[in-house]
Formats: sequence, structure tokens, C-alpha cells
Amino acid sequence: MQQSRHRLLQRQLKRYVKDLDAIPPEWQQLLSAVDAAYNQADDDRARMERTLELSSQELLAANTDLQQVLASVEQQVAERTVDLTVANDELAETLQQLQQTQLQLVQVEKMSSLGQLVAGVAHELNNPVTFIHGNLRYVTEYIGDLLQVLRQYEQAYPEPVSAVQAAMADVDFAFITADIPRVVSSIAVGAERIDKIVQALRTFSRLDEATVKRVAIDDCLESTLMVLQGNLKLSGGGMIGLQRVYGELPEVECYASHLNQVFLNILTNAIDALHQAPKFTGAPECVEDLVVVAGGLSQADWDVLKVHPQPVIQVRTQVTDGGDLEVQILDNADGIPTAIRDRIFDPFFTTKAVGDGTGLGLSTAYQVITNLHGGSLTCRSTPGFGTAFVIRIPLSQDGQILR
Repeated sequence: MQQSRHRLLQRQLKRYVKDLDAIPPEWQQLLSAVDAAYNQADDDRARMERTLELSSQELLAANTDLQQVLASVEQQVAERTVDLTVANDELAETLQQLQQTQLQLVQVEKMSSLGQLVAGVAHELNNPVTFIHGNLRYVTEYIGDLLQVLRQYEQAYPEPVSAVQAAMADVDFAFITADIPRVVSSIAVGAERIDKIVQALRTFSRLDEATVKRVAIDDCLESTLMVLQGNLKLSGGGMIGLQRVYGELPEVECYASHLNQVFLNILTNAIDALHQAPKFTGAPECVEDLVVVAGGLSQADWDVLKVHPQPVIQVRTQVTDGGDLEVQILDNADGIPTAIRDRIFDPFFTTKAVGDGTGLGLSTAYQVITNLHGGSLTCRSTPGFGTAFVIRIPLSQDGQILR
């Protein structure tokens, strides 16, 4: 009877031994050892395969865990990145707000100091001007009385003694008596002019700048124009023209001193631009026909400006259909280049030479109009033609139109 042997051993025996029953008994022990070796090899291979299978499963499980950990880490990194981005944006916004607040505080302090200085100067000027005004009437009366007495004296003594005649000739008595009224009248005109300047300075300074008050915008504009009057003279002679087109306005509730600062900044820029405009300093003039483009002057703007061959600034005021105050300040200088027009309200942006400008004027004006008054400040400009700044603010800071 054949023993049950390993299949590989059985196959080899069938291949090399024809008669399995004829295998000598002494080979049986060898065959048993070989058979045991085959079986042991199968067992070892099975254990190894099982071990490899378990290791593979463990590796797969570990890899799955690792993938989950990586996914979790990536999600955390993404969330953290979003948080950092948001925090960075908030920090940048806060920094910008701080810069704007600092800018406003600096400008407020500057305007406060300027207001105090101007108010002090106005006060010091007001006293002697009042004194001059108060005494001019008496001086006029006294001089009139003296001249009347002199005329009566001349009628009574048409031929004065030679010494008096010589003295009258030396001082040109006839000219003096004729010129004295003109001199007094000129003094009166000058005193009146000084009085207007003092009143303009007092209006411009407005030390109650932290308080919302009802004011006449025309007075604010006039006081600012009076302050800038000396800058209107052109270096080559002549003056920058001023046109005022004031509508019928109610008193406007606003921060008057801050609004005066806005007018001052915009008008100063317009005056500087007209002083520097090549078309008014001998360079070729601009073309006659305006092409209306987005952000540029409107045809209505150009219809106003094109009729003026000389430098001119026009100030227009009106109440809009929406119930807002609108102030337009136009000039016929060379305009603002299109490439930088969108940057003119950025803090510290300036096209002026170092030392001539800080880049804070228009940015401060923008903050005052938009943040402080809840309004809008826009610019229309076409290179070669001119610029228009448009200010709009509510007539009342509580949203109610004042009438």
C-alpha cells in the first residue's frame, strides 16, 4: 500500500520511478524525510504568506491612517491659512484706518492751530481797524471843516502876505487841498478792504470746528477765496479769473472749519494748476473740440470753460434734485493725466516736487466729505482741457433737509 506523499514528491516519483511498488524499503526513510521537508516548506510558505498578508493589511491600515492624518492636517492648514488671511486683511484694514485717523488727527490739529492763529490775527487786526473806522468819520468831517475855513480865508484874503504865499507854493497848497479828500477816501476804501479780510479770516477760522452748525456755504466759499486772493496773481501779469454761480441755498448743517479746509485744498490745487499750465505760459494751446469720455469733463463743463481764453476758476453751488448740497469747482488748466486720476485721493500721493506738496490735501478732503459728512467727492478731468471737482453733502447731518 502506497503512503500518502506530498504532491510534488509524488510527481517526481511518477516521472523517474516507473514502478512505485518496486521502490526498495531502504528508500522509504529517505522518501519520508523528503516528504516531510516538502510539507515543512509548505507550512513555512503558508506562514510567510500569512505574515506578509498581515503586514500588508497593517501597512494599508497605517497608510489609510496616514492619509487621514494628512487630510486633517491639510484641512487645518487651509483653515489656518484662511484665518491668517482674514486676520491679515483685518490688520491691513485696521492699519489703513489708523493711518487715516492719524492723518485726520494731524490735519485737525493743523487746522485747529491755523484756526487759532488766524482767529488771533483777525482779532488783533480787528481792534485797529475798528479804531480806524471809528475815527475816519471824524477825520473826514474835520478835514471838510478845515477846507471850508481855508476856502473862506482865501475869499476874504485873496492876496495873503508874501511869506504865506511862499509857504503855500512850497507845499503846493492847491494840490494838497484838492488831494486830501481823495486820500481820505482811499484810506476809507483800504480800511473797508481790511475789514472784509478780517471778517473773512474770522469766518474761515471757525474755532467751533468740532460742532455741527448751520452755516451759509456762500460765506464759507467767499472767506476761502478771500484768503487765497493773493495767489490769484499770475507771474507774467494779470489775474486768474473767478466766476461765482451761486444758487439759492438754505443754511447747511456741517462741520464748517473742515468744509473750509476742503474748499481751500481744492481751490489751492486749481490755482497751482493754472499757474503751471503750459497753454497759459506760451506753449501750444489745446484742441478746440472736447471728446467726452468716462471720468472726463462733461460737455456742460467744457461749454463753461471753453469761452475763457485766460485762466479761470468757476465755483457753482446748487441743491440737487435729491436734496443734497452740490459745490462744483472747475478750472481750465491742463487737467489730470488719465493714468493717475484714480489715485489722486490716495494718502501721500502727489505729483508736485519734493517740498511743494505732502499728498494729503485731496485725501483729507475726501475723508472729510465722505466720512465726516456722509457725502461724495468726485473728479472729472480731461487732459488738455481742465478739471472739475464735485462735492455733495446732505443739507442736514441728521438726514432732514433744512429749509
